[in-house]
Amino acid sequence: RGLSGYDLIDAMDVWYGSNSPDFRGPYNQLDFIGNRDGRVTLEDWQAAGLPTDHFHYFDTNGDGFMSIDEAHSWHQQRKPARTMNLSEVENPPVGHLKPMGSWKAPLSSEGLEYRKPYPHPREFWRKHMDGYLPANLKGAQHGWPSMNWTREELVKRFGWVDAKLEPKVEGRGNDTAYADLDSIVPSHRLNVSEYLRLEEGKNMYVVSIIPQQMAWEVAHPAVLLCGSRRNQLNRHTKPPYKK
Repeated sequence: RGLSGYDLIDAMDVWYGSNSPDFRGPYNQLDFIGNRDGRVTLEDWQAAGLPTDHFHYFDTNGDGFMSIDEAHSWHQQRKPARTMNLSEVENPPVGHLKPMGSWKAPLSSEGLEYRKPYPHPREFWRKHMDGYLPANLKGAQHGWPSMNWTREELVKRFGWVDAKLEPKVEGRGNDTAYADLDSIVPSHRLNVSEYLRLEEGKNMYVVSIIPQQMAWEVAHPAVLLCGSRRNQLNRHTKPPYKK
């Protein structure tokens, strides 16, 4: 039909109508368009009308052949690859492959660190939420009864609390993440007492919202709390911890 390059690749959808796409699909597609010798080289790439510099970019090990993994990676990125600026490979933008936020100078901590008493929630919201500024609440946990919890005390006082469980390590691209959880607790729920008895060395942790009976001992600063739409606590109410 006169198509070439990325237009041709998109028109020849290698996974169209497939419920279980073959990982080799993009590799086989490029070989089919080329000389069909079971390998994907620059010659096959050019036969498809694809940019030569894109082949060298996605040939990550530089061996002159497009491997199955490399072809799959290219195919998954083919949409943005149409307009990518390869000059940035040699001269990457500021902050590339650096910690998030490295593209600009770091913020001064002046005015962003707080110690008790913290500002009024309204002012905190206006400055940090509306203003998109970070905040560091120093000593926020000081005085919380929960800071003195031990395993024994949790079992004694809150062992009856029902808890929802999930794997500590998520299953990104594999089906083994839930192996421990499914074999021990198919329902993915345990009370705190049973969880503490079983969890050591297992790939599972608690993701439940903390129940009110325990929440009284986790005294989050007022600047971080959401108020009710109808009823507000008296702002003069004493916190559950000692100042």
